[in-house]
Amino acid sequence: MNNIAYLSLGTNIGNRKNNLKAACNELRKNVSIDKISKVYETEPVHYENQDPFFNCGVQITCNQDPFELLKLIKLIEKKIGRVKSIKHGPRLIDIDIVFFQSKGVGSTVVTTNLLTIPHPMWKERLFVIKPMSELEISEYMFSLISLDEIEKLKLNQRIFSVTELDI
Repeated sequence: MNNIAYLSLGTNIGNRKNNLKAACNELRKNVSIDKISKVYETEPVHYENQDPFFNCGVQITCNQDPFELLKLIKLIEKKIGRVKSIKHGPRLIDIDIVFFQSKGVGSTVVTTNLLTIPHPMWKERLFVIKPMSELEISEYMFSLISLDEIEKLKLNQRIFSVTELDI
């Protein structure tokens, strides 16, 4: 099928870089990883009384449809050790599908109780926008959000590149 998905990964518990590596290694068992953005350290948003996050974007090629990919992601999060806690709270790993492109169709829009693509909050999160700008989705993404909107986000979210995932 060769669909392309753009994932946002985040973690703020334990060895954050190793958590991102573990997630990518688990993903690689079921999908092809085409590109990984730099890793960014970001301040938490929504629930601010927690440690900073490491975030990155991952571009994958997969045979799964969006719902199958979501199921795979949830299994990976569980295998790495994620447990449900407070909304927007600390997490060992978080993997979100931000964008999805179905082969022969292009950008996919999904709106259900279980899954929404594009991710419903991506425009509010510089920690998603910045890593996504390094992947092949950037042209499409920037057609959906203006640079003025991004500049406003920078006033409220501190983000800086800290490393790369050498995997």
